[in-house]
Amino acid sequence: MLKWGKENGAKYSYLAVLLNNEPALRLYSKIGYSEIYKYWYREKEKPTMTVF
Repeated sequence: MLKWGKENGAKYSYLAVLLNNEPALRLYSKIGYSEIYKYWYREKEKPTMTVF
């Protein structure tokens, strides 16, 4: 999908990852994503996410 986006003019991509998903955080960091901001649900008991 990233390749298709680039071929069709996309300049940016982003994704949201749960902060407790360490394997995904490591993978996305390795391929060049970096944290932009943290997002949290406005309800109790919901996990916090980070946006790359």
